[in-house]
Amino acid sequence: FYNVLEAVSKPQEDNTNTDEKSEPLNGIVVRIGVTVFLVLVALTLGSGGAVAQTQQPGEVIGQPDVTFGVQTGDVSAGAATDITVTITNRGKITKGGAAQYEDRVTTARAMTLEFDDDDIPVDVDAGQISVGNVPTGAVQTTVPVTVSESVEPGTYELPIEYEYQYTAIADYDQFGVDYGDRTRTREDSITVEVTEDARFEVIE
Repeated sequence: FYNVLEAVSKPQEDNTNTDEKSEPLNGIVVRIGVTVFLVLVALTLGSGGAVAQTQQPGEVIGQPDVTFGVQTGDVSAGAATDITVTITNRGKITKGGAAQYEDRVTTARAMTLEFDDDDIPVDVDAGQISVGNVPTGAVQTTVPVTVSESVEPGTYELPIEYEYQYTAIADYDQFGVDYGDRTRTREDSITVEVTEDARFEVIE
């Protein structure tokens, strides 16, 4: 009985050469562990860099500020000509932020013009005029007009109805941006001056 207990409690001898076979396995495990660690470190550093580059949340509030002027507003009675209209957009920023969003809220997009010539003796030879996008600064467009010979020389106000789209607010964070887009319709006018042509009579 005691011999049996001794035999059971005595550690069994492994006839295999554990030293020779376990060393390569341990080396592989160590190399795999190091590789996994380096990959995790790289991922951690990479995600840290991405977080550092993520835009901070904020909002930009603003609107276009559009006015009209005439570069060539003098027309002759009895003539058809083009007048050059200057559209100036000064833009208003109520709350600033990222530059690309400031540009967005101050730009008048897809602007159109219509002239009301019913009450003045100047005919605008165009319907709706498409101007396109008007960022901060100035753009120009030409308007064809005709003045009859019977028109009295003088200064006339030509009403304008204009419409454009714009973004009132840009609300952004690391997940994206939400735009509060609006459509605006307003009225203004330009000054057209009708001059009298010099007429010469040949006397024999």
